[in-house]
This record gives sequence, C-alpha cells and structure tokens, in this order.
Amino acid sequence: MREQLAGISKASSYWKRVDEKRSRPPANRSSNDQNLATMTTIKNAIEDLINNSGLTTTEAIERHFDPSFRQRVNGEWIEYSVFQARMDRLRSIVERVTITVRDELVNGNCYAERHIIDLRMRDGERLLHEVYLFAQRGQDGRFRQIEEMTLALPTQAGTCDQELR
Repeated sequence: MREQLAGISKASSYWKRVDEKRSRPPANRSSNDQNLATMTTIKNAIEDLINNSGLTTTEAIERHFDPSFRQRVNGEWIEYSVFQARMDRLRSIVERVTITVRDELVNGNCYAERHIIDLRMRDGERLLHEVYLFAQRGQDGRFRQIEEMTLALPTQAGTCDQELR
C-alpha cells in the first residue's frame, strides 16, 4: 500500500511540474519545455482531421503524424498510406466529432491516453467509442506509432471499423 501511495505522490508531483512548466512565460522555457508545448495530442489530431475544414486530410496528417507513422487498432497494423485512405473515408462520412479526454499521460516521447469519441455521421447515425491508446512521438512532437483498443459503447448499433471498410 505504501508503494502505491508513493507512486501516486510521485505522479502527482510530476503532473504539478508539467503544469508549472506549461504556465511559464515562453522566454523562460528550455528546449525540453518547448517540446511540451509543441507536442501533439490525440484530441488535437482528431479535431484537425475531422472538424477542421480549413485543412485537407493530407495537411492535418502531416501536422500531427510522422511520415513513418504506423497504427494498430484492435490488433490490426496499418501503414501511413492506409491510415491516410481511412482518414479520407472517415472525413467523408463524419459530420462532426467530439473527443472527451478521460486520462492522459506523457513521459518524454511516450504518450498514453483514454478518451470517449462521439462521431456524428452525415446520415444521422451516432457512433460512440471508448478508446485506450499508447503512442510514441518523434522529436518534433508528431506521432510515430499508435497502438489502440476501442470499445463500442451501447448507444450505437455499428462500429467505426465496419463503417471504414
């Protein structure tokens, strides 16, 4: 029990340091602190991919994903070109997406996150998933690899994977 509490205390102090670093004026930031501000998040990436009509799919992907990007969803690996094709398809059938981040952890270039994604389809259907993911980011802050598991929530009939195939 003491070990668990010590771990929680360490994690709490880590997040306090991250918050303090983010709240400093830019002139006081080191290069590592600058990386905290420029690293992408999955929420920002999805917002740009689906909701930002000012960006093409290619522009949104290039902003948040490294050219060597690979993704594994529910055990299936896909490469950059397949990911781009899926994002083009998703963008054509989704009207709006809302991301609710439940948990997010950053440790250097490692990123872990849990969110609820609410997709409002152009045909009126609503898809709701809980997503758990682990990712690696490059030095420039873009995602190099994401491994995720999705859980369809009961308010929907189909799954996002079925819509994309």
